[in-house]
Amino acid sequence: MSIFKAYDIRGLVPEQLDESLALNIGRAFGVFLKKGPIAVGHDMRDTSPGLTKALITGIQETGLGVVKVGLCSTPMLNFSVARLGFAGGIMVTASHNPGGYNGFKLCREQGIPISGDTGILDLESWVQREALSFRATEPIGSVSEVDIRETYSAFLRTQVKPGPRTLKIAVDGGNGMIGYHEYGFLQSVYPETTGLYLEPDGSFPNHEANPLIESNLDDLRKFVLTEKADIGVAFDGDGDRVVFLDEKGRTVMADLALALLASRYLQDHPGSPILYDLRSSRVVPEEIEANGGKPVISRVGHAFIKKTLREVDGILGGELSGHFYFKDFYFLDSGILGALKIIELLSNSDKSLSELTRSLDRYPRTGEINFKVGDADAVLKTIEGSLEDQGKTSHLDGFSFESPNYWFNVRKSNTEPLVRLNLQALNPEVLRERLDWIESLIGGVRSDH
Repeated sequence: MSIFKAYDIRGLVPEQLDESLALNIGRAFGVFLKKGPIAVGHDMRDTSPGLTKALITGIQETGLGVVKVGLCSTPMLNFSVARLGFAGGIMVTASHNPGGYNGFKLCREQGIPISGDTGILDLESWVQREALSFRATEPIGSVSEVDIRETYSAFLRTQVKPGPRTLKIAVDGGNGMIGYHEYGFLQSVYPETTGLYLEPDGSFPNHEANPLIESNLDDLRKFVLTEKADIGVAFDGDGDRVVFLDEKGRTVMADLALALLASRYLQDHPGSPILYDLRSSRVVPEEIEANGGKPVISRVGHAFIKKTLREVDGILGGELSGHFYFKDFYFLDSGILGALKIIELLSNSDKSLSELTRSLDRYPRTGEINFKVGDADAVLKTIEGSLEDQGKTSHLDGFSFESPNYWFNVRKSNTEPLVRLNLQALNPEVLRERLDWIESLIGGVRSDH
């Protein structure tokens, strides 16, 4: 399977990705972008410095200048591109993948992401066809360095307005990049912040840095209860996603957190568009409309959310995967900014997080269920063709159906032979009945149970 994926370049090191390939990816990126300077940052993985060095050399050989941001989170790299006006950027990271992986997240000016549709496949084609015949330009591009931390912290401080309530905050850094700088900023704003696994360590000695897997939250869950914290906050490996636990140690789904933020943002920005991905609970558009905003549905994936958020001039956006997007952050996503905004909301309330979210968690759901299939397109067609109920249909991303009593989305994975189902209903009985129905349809056409 190719390491050139829908949203980034990612693979095992050195089996799929090594320094010679990183060199050619750097060359391809310079040829593709045609202008500089290009910012380059990296995470804490053992293989990141070597891949970064090779990548920078490749960019230089196309005659473009490079600005080394150094060790940083993905939001910090994207911020540096947008704030300092660089022509593009590359973050060397494999995000939440295990330590044996590494890769590259790519953006152009203003931190606008480069995806499979907007350049990654072109880079793959160039590497395959032209890398061997490449000749370095003369002179090669220059290299300089920038320390973005002070500028980044100054910006974050403009976004924070803590309320009068003193909070105890528990953080799980997952041994990822959040512990390098952003955790310290959070602690400077909320002194009663304590944490687990804050030392950046690319071997991830405690658990995988993926907070979407419930078992990875177990240690934070215990920590919240032991410390009697008001909120638990878990980040992924490169710091662009965040997941919350309430004071009882229960996971707060990201779409419910978005609904909370929407109500707050619309107080200051009445009538503004707010984006949500199509897997989200019906609660999200209901809350946006109830607070006078304009709900805008989007395909799954950060490239689509960022593009649409810019197009509609939205104030806020979110995905079920824990990405939160902000107009004030150059229409980009940031795990720490998402955390700061939820914590700020809590600090201005006399209610607990569980009380704030109780009324929002009003529709039972399955969560995202993955099914291994032989022919994903056939599965989608079978489900669509078997519908007897009346309702709204959409092909924005896979197939979506909405009726008064239940609604679902089923879509293909971008990287695996899977279909992903998200189903929600008015009550548990309808949820169970509709899930059984969809599972029976998938079972009739899939090749591997």
